[in-house]
Amino acid sequence: MGYLEQLSKKDPRIGEVLASMNDYQLSKELDYLRSSYLFENKLQMKRLLSYLLEHANSSSESAYDQRAIAKECLGRGADFDPAENPVVRIEIGRLRKLLSRFYDEELPRPFNISIPMGQYRPEVIVESSIRKSKYLPELIPSPANPERLSVLLQFTTKGVDNTALYLLRHRIRIGITIALGRQEAVRLLVAIPGEDRKVADSIDFIMRVSLASVKTGFELSSLVFAVNSNKALFSNQKKLVADYDVAEVDQLLSVLVSELFDHEIGSLWPQWVAMRGDYLEVGALKVAALIQYQRYLFNESEDKAKLAYAAMRKALEYHPGDKITNLALADIYYRIVINDFNVVNQPIDDGLMHVREALRFSPGSDELHTFHAFLTMFQKEYDFAITSLLATENSMGAKYFSSSFHYQVFRCLMSEWTEGFAELNKLCDRFNAYPRLYGVMAYLNYFLRDEAKQTEQWKNVITQQNTQDTVRQCVKHMKLVGKWSGNNGRSKLLAWMDKDLGVFSD
Repeated sequence: MGYLEQLSKKDPRIGEVLASMNDYQLSKELDYLRSSYLFENKLQMKRLLSYLLEHANSSSESAYDQRAIAKECLGRGADFDPAENPVVRIEIGRLRKLLSRFYDEELPRPFNISIPMGQYRPEVIVESSIRKSKYLPELIPSPANPERLSVLLQFTTKGVDNTALYLLRHRIRIGITIALGRQEAVRLLVAIPGEDRKVADSIDFIMRVSLASVKTGFELSSLVFAVNSNKALFSNQKKLVADYDVAEVDQLLSVLVSELFDHEIGSLWPQWVAMRGDYLEVGALKVAALIQYQRYLFNESEDKAKLAYAAMRKALEYHPGDKITNLALADIYYRIVINDFNVVNQPIDDGLMHVREALRFSPGSDELHTFHAFLTMFQKEYDFAITSLLATENSMGAKYFSSSFHYQVFRCLMSEWTEGFAELNKLCDRFNAYPRLYGVMAYLNYFLRDEAKQTEQWKNVITQQNTQDTVRQCVKHMKLVGKWSGNNGRSKLLAWMDKDLGVFSD
């Protein structure tokens, strides 16, 4: 007789577990937990949870001995002594809190898994409110990962299935998956079809990609739907010749993913904000903060910057190691400085302090290293700024719009104007996206090259967009070379800007 069967005589809830749960269902619940945002990047917690659940239906207690847990899950040797090392109790405590928080924040789940105080054996209980429902839910949105934009990718092919079609299909499917995987705030779902062919996960959007063989080569089409609607929010269609260039496919996929999912120019983010708007009222701090951040990106005004900053700081008090929240706040600090918004008394110093703390949790983050380079440049520590960016230089060009755009802005402000602005032009043309900061870079580029006609054209843009303060911030902090690098060069350049734009004063 198994352990759960023994307990069922004492507690009828355990009997209900035996009656309604099988190994498949429990394994699916475990997969759901392990893939959730709370357990993401917590490999030791995933391993520990799997181990504890694996032995939950055994009457033996040997698997729950501290020495066994330390050896099997925590990498300790045979000489481990729990009397001297409390690591098992500490890690079990962490897991207990994660499970409690997961089921507090999650929509009702078929089961509730907990670790009662004073023991290491997990307890699995059927939730009575949904006890009669199927494990596989309907395909409807839910806050399984409410701070991420969740998308289900569906891929189909049409026409004669030959080697060329197979290779291109594989390249596109893997390419989209990799591109979405680079976007921290986007969650790509894998379909797990059940008996009724529904998908066992929670999503916001469905992305349907179709590849067809045509006479001239291939045709790629994509449609995006909100999960509860049959109306396409976004559609795109591209043709590829039979002897296509691999680089052409990679570029096509980069543009496609950026148009949809890039945090700064992606067309799906306004839809996501609308779907998540009620989180502003229900106290879900992380989601509410990211909504405010996304609203700020829609319209970079000082008022929206204040709201986004305050919400993000509050969210970080409760989620200090959260990668998405840390990245968003680092981005806000960078934009506060470059736009000269009066939000923080010492935005450069405070921003550097935050980014360095965030790097403790995510030392391999290219985005955080980029923001660190910008903030260091704003301190005029130019050599250090270049060093900060060396680790990301090779990967930035392969990422989507925002990462590449701000990398080229950095190059311009470090006085690599010829190469940096040329790449900025190519990038904006390719994505057909021209943020307000592009106009500032264009004006400075032509002003510094003494090209009066183009300078005048972009001066009008600066005036219309009201980005004079951003121009001034760039001049105050950028690296100066040539005739401006000598004594009082920065003051002279600001005076020239004052004369040209007629708005500055020292």
